[in-house]
Parts: sequence; structure tokens; C-alpha cells
Amino acid sequence: LSPWVRASPFEPKHLKMKNFTKTLLFLSLILVSSIGALAQMSGTYTVSATGSANFNSMLAASTALAQNGVSGPVIINIKDGTYPRFSVDSIAGTSSINTVTFQSDPSNISQAVIEDSASSSLDNYLVYLNGCDYTVFKNLTFNALGISYGTVFIGNSTLTNWTLDGNTINGSAGTSVSNFNHAMNNGTPGSKARGNFHFINNSINNFSVGLQMGGTGYQLGADSIFVDNNIIYATDQGINFYWAKYVEITNNEMYRSIPMGDWYQNLNNIVNNISFGVVFNNNKVRGAENALYVYTNPTNLAFPLTAEIKNNDIETGYRGIYLRGNPDLVTGNTFREVVIENNKIIDSGTDPVNGTGIELVNVNIDLTKSGSVQNNMISM
Repeated sequence: LSPWVRASPFEPKHLKMKNFTKTLLFLSLILVSSIGALAQMSGTYTVSATGSANFNSMLAASTALAQNGVSGPVIINIKDGTYPRFSVDSIAGTSSINTVTFQSDPSNISQAVIEDSASSSLDNYLVYLNGCDYTVFKNLTFNALGISYGTVFIGNSTLTNWTLDGNTINGSAGTSVSNFNHAMNNGTPGSKARGNFHFINNSINNFSVGLQMGGTGYQLGADSIFVDNNIIYATDQGINFYWAKYVEITNNEMYRSIPMGDWYQNLNNIVNNISFGVVFNNNKVRGAENALYVYTNPTNLAFPLTAEIKNNDIETGYRGIYLRGNPDLVTGNTFREVVIENNKIIDSGTDPVNGTGIELVNVNIDLTKSGSVQNNMISM
């Protein structure tokens, strides 16, 4: 053929459409893959209700996290302003490395504020924690304005490895001891605590209950709970932890936020059904009914349960320190190693019979372990 003769540029119509469809599908696959890769969140984002930011609300940020998941650590910086209640659902990809932190923007003049008012148990939260893991709330102010319903954080479903650090958490309980006023409530029937929880450097004010963490049975609670350097004002319970394996409470100040009543109407700090051990050191407690009440898990025989209680300054109307082991000879679990030293306990209660500075019930110290109660000052 002459070099000037070429094959026809016109293909049959069905072949042209077939090739076009293949090309379109190929490009679509590339586009979908690219979107999926970009959708996972990693790095620092901002929330601002009034200015330029990645998100204009807390709800928009938490929704994006739940929908897209994370591929690395995420920090949500929240600009100055006041934001309403929001939920944090399960976030795919979170881990001990890929944490999600909600915090006041470092450039803020003051802490960002999460604030709302509840009118019933259905909206009784500022932050609804629905199965989120490895989540941190840091340097924020929370204002629960409802008097009858004033819970800030409420957990639902399984909640693991969670931190509150450096926050100001304000309630409106007044004189109420209502069970609907918690700074943190992970004790709801459908909630299960797992992993490690840290409550550090927080100011918790004007609640009926400060911190409550629950579980549903042995091995169905938190592995560890650490409460350090907090100031808590509450009418009924400063802390209430149950079914945790290990609890460490150190360097806190805990006050009854209203004047003391009769001996049975004051502040309680409760650790129930513990499995492995409790540490309660260097705390200041005022206006207590039970400054520390600990009852062991009934089923854990394999590990010696320990208690270390040192250097506390306690004023109570009933009991200072109360440790109780489970008495069942078959399944009971009791304290095998106890150190109670250098505590100051003043009991100013009106009960002439039942008030105690230190009370130990069903405690059975192992011969190879420490059993020391010494250098405590008790005034009745």
C-alpha cells in the first residue's frame, strides 16, 4: 500500500462504546480509591463557629471522624466560642497510637466552652460517648446548665482507653443528690468500660456525682482507672467505680459541695467489686460519709488483692477508711496485702456507735505479704 493510504479512523460503533466503557470504569476505580485514601483523617483540624476552619461545629467534626475513620493521630483544635452538645460515635482506626484529641486551640484566649441544658433523661449529656475508643478531651470547659438533669459525659456501649485532662467541668446540682447529675457517667446499663482510663488535672464542680465508671461483671470492667490531681466538689459521691481491676487515686482534693448533714448524708468515695488492687494516696477529703469505701470482687481467687493507703488528710462524719473482703470461703476474694500509713483522720460525726477511723472487714493477710497499719492519727 502507498504510505499515504491509512486504515479507516472509524471503528464500528459497538467497539467504540465498549472501549469507552472500559476507560470510564478504570477511571472510576482510580477516583474511588483516591477518595477512600484521602477520607481517613490524620493530623490537626480546627473547629470554629464563626471563622475559617475545617468544621463549623463539634457535631460536624465528630460526624466526619465516625464516617471516615483515622489513619494516624488526630487533634481537633476548638476555637474560642460556645458550642452545644454533641455525640462521638465509634471511630475506625483508633489505637494507642492513633488517638483522637478534642482540645481548646492553643491560640485561644480562654478555653473553648461546651454548654447546653437538658430537660429529660433523653438529652441528659453534653458529650454522648457511643462506643468511641482512645479518645481524649483536653483543656475544655463544660457547663451543664440543667438542675434536675445535669450530666456532662455519658457513656453507652463499650468505651475503652479514654482520658479527661485539664478540663473545667461545671454542673448545676446545687443541693440536689439526684442520680442525673454526673460529671462522667459510664455506669449506664448498656455501657461497658474496657482498657485504661485517666482523669487528670480536672476541676469538677457542683455535681451530685463526680466520676462514675461501671462494668457488668468480673473481667467486664476497666483494666485500670487513674485519678490524679483533680479537684472535685459533689453533694453525694466524689467517685464511684465498680468492676474495675485496678484503681489508683492520688493527689486529689474532694469536697462535699454543701455543708455536712447527718452522718449518713455526706460525700462517698466508693470502689466496689475490685479485682486486683487499689491505691489511695496523698488525697484531701472533706465532708465525707465514707472517705474511702472499698469492697472486693467476689470471684477473683487467683491474685492477691492489695491496698495501699498513705498520707491522706480526711475529715468524715462516719468512716475514714473502710476495706471489706468478700467472706465467701469458696469464691470469696479478700485483701492479702494491706499498707495503711501516715493518714490523718478526723471523725466529727454524730453516730456514737458506728463511726470509725479505719475499719477492716474480712481481711486475710498472706504470711509472705505486707500487713501494716501504722503512724495514723485518728480523732473521734
